Amino acid sequence: MSSRGGGGGGRRGGHGRGGESSGGHEGGRGRGGRGGRGRGPGGEIAAERGGHGHASRGRAGEQGGRGGDGRGRGRGGERGGHRGDAARGGRGGGGGRVQPSASQPAAVGRVGVVGEHNAQHGGVGLSRPAGQAAAPAAEVLATEVERKMVLPEADQRPPSSSATAAVDEPMKGKESQAVVAAPGSLPPLSSKAEKFPARPGFGTVGKRCRVRANHFLVQVADHDIHHYDVAIFPETRSRDRNRSIVNELVRLHRQYLDGRLPVYDGRKNIYTSGALPFKNKEFVVKLANAARGQQREEEYKVTIQHASKLDLYNLQQFLAGRHRELPQDTIQALDIALRESPAARYLSISRSFFSQSFGHGGPIGNGVECWRGYYQSLRPTQMGLSLNIDISATSFYKAQPVMDFAVEYLNMRDTSRLSDQDRLKIVNRNNYGNDSFSKEFGMKLTNQLALVDARVLPPPRLKYHDSGRDKVCDPFVGQWNMINKQGLAGKQLELLIIILPDISGSYGRIKRLCETELGVITQCCLPKNVQKGGKQYLENLSLKINVKVGGRNTVLENALCKRIPLLTDVPTIVFGADVTHPSPGEDASPSIAAVVASMDWPEVTKYKCLVSSQGPRDEIIADLYTEVKDPQKGLVAGGMIRELLVSFYKATGCKPSRIIFYRDGVSEGQFSQVLLYEMDAIRKACATLQEGYLPPVTFVVVQKRHHTRLFPENHGARDLTDRSGNILPGTIVDTKICHPSEFDFYLCSHAGIQGTSRPTHYHVLLDENRFSADALQNLTYNLCYTYARCTRSVSIVPPAYYAHLAAFRARYYMEDEFSDQGSSSATSRTHERSAPVRQLPKIKDNVKEFMFYC
Repeated sequence: MSSRGGGGGGRRGGHGRGGESSGGHEGGRGRGGRGGRGRGPGGEIAAERGGHGHASRGRAGEQGGRGGDGRGRGRGGERGGHRGDAARGGRGGGGGRVQPSASQPAAVGRVGVVGEHNAQHGGVGLSRPAGQAAAPAAEVLATEVERKMVLPEADQRPPSSSATAAVDEPMKGKESQAVVAAPGSLPPLSSKAEKFPARPGFGTVGKRCRVRANHFLVQVADHDIHHYDVAIFPETRSRDRNRSIVNELVRLHRQYLDGRLPVYDGRKNIYTSGALPFKNKEFVVKLANAARGQQREEEYKVTIQHASKLDLYNLQQFLAGRHRELPQDTIQALDIALRESPAARYLSISRSFFSQSFGHGGPIGNGVECWRGYYQSLRPTQMGLSLNIDISATSFYKAQPVMDFAVEYLNMRDTSRLSDQDRLKIVNRNNYGNDSFSKEFGMKLTNQLALVDARVLPPPRLKYHDSGRDKVCDPFVGQWNMINKQGLAGKQLELLIIILPDISGSYGRIKRLCETELGVITQCCLPKNVQKGGKQYLENLSLKINVKVGGRNTVLENALCKRIPLLTDVPTIVFGADVTHPSPGEDASPSIAAVVASMDWPEVTKYKCLVSSQGPRDEIIADLYTEVKDPQKGLVAGGMIRELLVSFYKATGCKPSRIIFYRDGVSEGQFSQVLLYEMDAIRKACATLQEGYLPPVTFVVVQKRHHTRLFPENHGARDLTDRSGNILPGTIVDTKICHPSEFDFYLCSHAGIQGTSRPTHYHVLLDENRFSADALQNLTYNLCYTYARCTRSVSIVPPAYYAHLAAFRARYYMEDEFSDQGSSSATSRTHERSAPVRQLPKIKDNVKEFMFYC
């Protein structure tokens, strides 16, 4: 967790469940008040390594955040960086961008010399005021959270076979003791390190092969890197203008910089290889205003102040897996150095560069044209620092007369596809090896795609109903069909099939009316598809209808035979969760969270869904656990997790002894925050169902929006490619381009149709079930064959897929025909949080018991 300043919540990330100990000293995120981190009355600091205690009352941190009665949350951070990516920008979207002038005049000016901060970091903490007694359930919860979230110094992981025994008793029955898994051994923790589980080993199952990845190894010499804060007055919002000012300063006043070549991020940070000959100096820069025809010079005061010296040794230790604290400042400095030259040559938008010199993408209609470009990011991996290069494209308004724009605005055409070979061409074109800034910072780039060891996992065998001719099916290259096969018919026969009218906007109104007012499940069909018919269309339609009425299309044979490790040995519930956000500029619309959970065990094919609205662009799911004060009953616990756990118990007759939680839509910079708050909600929901009920949880983030691509080593090898020329479904990578020490992997679980297949990145943030690499990778891949809407393995694990479909569906309840942008990562915003969130209409009970969202 990279934060500067920060909330109170414990000095150096200890644990607090006690009296008046010393509280937030170097806090990062804090939830807690006077209790701080002590264990005993009066309270000394208990430990220096990670962990959480519980609080019933707290206050916000010293430097920022928000607090109040109940549970304060301190949130620090002057320059909190993201994990993995250096200085990641937000996602763009919507509309075109003003096209820059083809011949922009060079900035001219004069420089005059006028004259000549370390942040605190912290961990996470929850505490309780001294002397305040806790309810037994809350005390059990606090103890278990503390015990499960803290990582031990040594590896005490028992074999995976020693899973928790099944305890099939009523949810309100006698107390059961869950066996708690000890996470794997990890490098030493600092006060700031995220406590994610170590990689339990590498997978071995599957046919071995090699693939190429669009990662390029970067070697870094041992240079001293210094970070300087830069302030420009008057402030400008334009990064281009800021760069022009700083470039002019460097050009005309290099003698004051001791011959250094500084790199600048366009905002507040300058980095140099070697120290500048001053700690603090102010310059005056006069720069002509190109927007006013170079007729007037504007004067700027530029202050450069030394902030810190960055340590490359910590980076080397992190990459070697011997240090867990990500040196984000160092990676950010090197990333900015690699971006300095491209930023001067191309148009920079977020983390991508665009130029018409990369080839014209062609018009796409509405007065907008496509520009080609590339994405660039420096990432820490097992093989060392890696430069991730991917092709990209975006829209710009065309430079044309207004009347021509108005005429073209009425038309729409498709853009041409981009060539995958551009990735390698970009590296050759930018010539990073001879770049002056790369040399200044001692970086050398390997000019070839990384060759990575991979494996192709075997597909699972599928079981169909015994009434069909073919009772089992072995998929081939991620596909199969329904010929001579019979699914399990559903019990719910009330379904309305609707042929949609040609009027746009009718779909959303129909779904809202039927699912929230009438209590009827529907299947909508487009007129053109009904008229055309066809065997494939009718087959897919029947798959959707069957699951909507409670049927099951197929099931994993190993699930029925209870041969899937850590899924079928004890009752296990599989969750999927996602949050979809409104389109850019639509901050009046809420974000919508959806959580689905499996309702059948051991089959794990039927998922119940719950949805809720929350503040715009809030990524943390607010309604996982709720408490409402009732005049008669007092404090009533509720929320999505609790309701789904109770539904699982009613459907299967046993309570879950294990939870597997697939969470979609979380960026790397949000890992710690999402894990902390959402796991807290899961723990509380479980504790309210039965005293001491804390089933072990495996929390996995599912990432589809990344820029890693995998290619066959030999495109001509037919046994290693599918029909589209992509890598085979089941191709998995957990070496070289993955995290140096944490538990993550890339899985391409689907067959490509067009273009380059995008693997899904799975990152384990918590693993109390002690999954081996093979066990989790095979489970995830096998589940991809249980997606109900088609006879293909899908690209992301179905629970996460279903959650996305459900959140997308729920937006229709508020906006009849809303085009959502998907589960993009939430970004910070400036609008008032106090505005009430528009609530979703309630889905009828008889509807949400089935997979209506399919």
